[in-house]
Amino acid sequence: MSSKGGPIDVFNAVLYELRTGAQWRQLPHDFPKWQTVYTYFAMWSKPLANSEYSLIDLLLKKIVARERLRMGRSVRTSFVILDAQSVNDNKGS
Repeated sequence: MSSKGGPIDVFNAVLYELRTGAQWRQLPHDFPKWQTVYTYFAMWSKPLANSEYSLIDLLLKKIVARERLRMGRSVRTSFVILDAQSVNDNKGS
């Protein structure tokens, strides 16, 4: 592979696509060819044997965990979904 097509360059291009949501064909020219990036993305997105996770899932989880530790936070994320919508039912009142 050329210096613009190594595994790190391809992975960075995949991260760019995931972050921006841009069309594959609009991948900036300083990344490897979009066809190469898409091929690897498709391959890395398939669930691994005996797992519900793909290689991309596992790599992203590892990156997030490492960054959270660096920031002094728990590896595991926590969130709450709260639906604060209230319904006023004044039938005939």
